[in-house]
Amino acid sequence: SVSIAMVIDKRQEIIAAHGQAVDSALRFLEKKAGYTRRGKDGQVNEKLPGLLFSKHRHYDSRAQQPQLHDHCIVYNLAVRSDGSWGTIDSRHLFKWKMATGAIYRAELSQNLKNIGYTIGRDGDFFKLDAISDTIVEKYSKREKDISALKEKFRISNMSSKAGQKLVVQSRTSKRDSSTEDLFLTWENELKGEELIDTTHRSIQGLIDQDIALRELTERNSYFKEQDLYQHLAVQ
Repeated sequence: SVSIAMVIDKRQEIIAAHGQAVDSALRFLEKKAGYTRRGKDGQVNEKLPGLLFSKHRHYDSRAQQPQLHDHCIVYNLAVRSDGSWGTIDSRHLFKWKMATGAIYRAELSQNLKNIGYTIGRDGDFFKLDAISDTIVEKYSKREKDISALKEKFRISNMSSKAGQKLVVQSRTSKRDSSTEDLFLTWENELKGEELIDTTHRSIQGLIDQDIALRELTERNSYFKEQDLYQHLAVQ
């Protein structure tokens, strides 16, 4: 819904909201998962002052439908606190990836509220109330393709090794279309589509942390720090 809104409404503000959320997520990941290894066999974990990223922005999915996203590469080298350079300990990145994704979505939803959108819950994700489910369904071809693969090969979790392999193998090569041409195509396809009026809907306030923590402990006999961040970010 965010990517569709980008085509028909407040394009630059939405792209900026996304960019700010990406930066917030990377700062969070840097703080929680930025470690290097030292000593014999790299057994000593040392906190890094920062990580080195590059960001590469895309506006479309493999099906050439609107999908605003950044590919963020974490480089396997970093400046340690003493000024020397070393490799990073990537195990921490995997431990914190789910929490970082939740932080990104929480930040993005707040940024979108700040520019006038109301937010609806969609499982552990969110959607813009202003975009109809019918339009979202129409522009979810890649998601439908993956769901069909999931059902065909009876894979319960597409994040598994088997699921990820299928996702990669099912990718089609991206056609060489300019960003300007893509937006022109989408604008023509969505001509006449209007945002749903959401002025009558109330905007949810801040979460009650006590309730959120109770929900977490009711579902789990124990949890890790990253689980706590992920759960609170989703709430």
